[in-house]
Amino acid sequence: MISIRSSFAGCLIALSLVPACASRSPSPTQFSLRRTSVPREALLESAEIVLMDMGYQIANRDLVAGVITTKPVEGGAGGLKAGDGVISSAAPRRRVIEVRVEAAPDGSRVFCKAAMQEQVSQAAAQMLETARSGDEGVGRTAIERDAATTAEQNTYWRVVARDRALERTILEAIEKRNPPG
Repeated sequence: MISIRSSFAGCLIALSLVPACASRSPSPTQFSLRRTSVPREALLESAEIVLMDMGYQIANRDLVAGVITTKPVEGGAGGLKAGDGVISSAAPRRRVIEVRVEAAPDGSRVFCKAAMQEQVSQAAAQMLETARSGDEGVGRTAIERDAATTAEQNTYWRVVARDRALERTILEAIEKRNPPG
């Protein structure tokens, strides 16, 4: 018969062998990835130029963290159109691009994510709130829920898909501006 101590010790040993999930670096499952020998600073500058050339406006530029995020685009340049077929609902849709550049021992790594989002209705947002908080959300009035906030602050967008083809296009454009030297 196996004792509780030996099975607990076995679990601890097994857990110590599993790599940590809380990694600071984005993974290829979250972002499209390219490795290059070009310096990080040059890639960040190129990423910003490529995004602006494609019709996006820059919302956030954190050069220390190596992250550039675009303003959301609904329709038009870089936005989602009715015929995209990715999102089935009639809810408003938009696209947000995030490019990350990290220094690596052999050069740099460039990550790109093109998130396609849809707006969640007020009823869906209330259901999400109720699900998160249990019974606390039931019976609250609109003023209690949304007091001192604007309609824009109360709008909730959820990521429904990624545009991997656009991610590859952006990464290829960044690579063309910075051929490995």
